Amino acid sequence: MRCIERITLNIIWPNFFGRKYLGSIKGVAVTVTVIASSFGPLPLGIGFDVFQSYTQVLMLFLLFPIIGLLCAVLTKKPEKANYKELAS
Repeated sequence: MRCIERITLNIIWPNFFGRKYLGSIKGVAVTVTVIASSFGPLPLGIGFDVFQSYTQVLMLFLLFPIIGLLCAVLTKKPEKANYKELAS
């Protein structure tokens, strides 16, 4: 599954952001991913304390991939800027 993610991101990110700042964008994305991963256990722990089970919190977490899928489907394809028109 990880290889599909890497291939997809290496196609999508250049299409949306261009290649010039791709390294900077990936650096920020990795930093945000690491920080978000460190906070992942917190809602699970709080949910277990409240519900005495992980089921409710995990069901809530299932909404995030669904929201991400909807955003991906509804996102418009980026258009290349015409720099000749912008310069004039």
